[in-house]
Amino acid sequence: ELNLEQNRLNGTLSEEFNALEKIKIVNLRNNVLSGSLPSLRNLFNLEVLDLSHNYLGGDIPAGVLPTESIVRLDLSVNLFQGPFPYSVVYASNLKKLILSHNEFTSSLPTNIGNLQHLTHLSLDRNRIRGTIPT
Repeated sequence: ELNLEQNRLNGTLSEEFNALEKIKIVNLRNNVLSGSLPSLRNLFNLEVLDLSHNYLGGDIPAGVLPTESIVRLDLSVNLFQGPFPYSVVYASNLKKLILSHNEFTSSLPTNIGNLQHLTHLSLDRNRIRGTIPT
């Protein structure tokens, strides 16, 4: 577990983050991190990723997030923008997805309903449009 919540850490997240292959929980909530999200796809054991309340931004390209093991993903209260990160629909074990208070645009993916374990979905304060998939 890596818990550095509320420490005023600044700078960017490096691609070297992928070296933490066995880590299960990463909590960097409430810091001053900025820049874009590096690829985290090699973190095969990652179950919880909380990067909320930072200054991270830009698009979240497909393939950046680990989808096999992630159970809780919180990227809320950042500066992310662009299309909804469609790769999250492949996170078959995802229970909590919190992407509120960003600038995501586009519509929700039609297959978001395939997330059978999802119990908490928070997308408020974005610019998502269209219909709610069934």
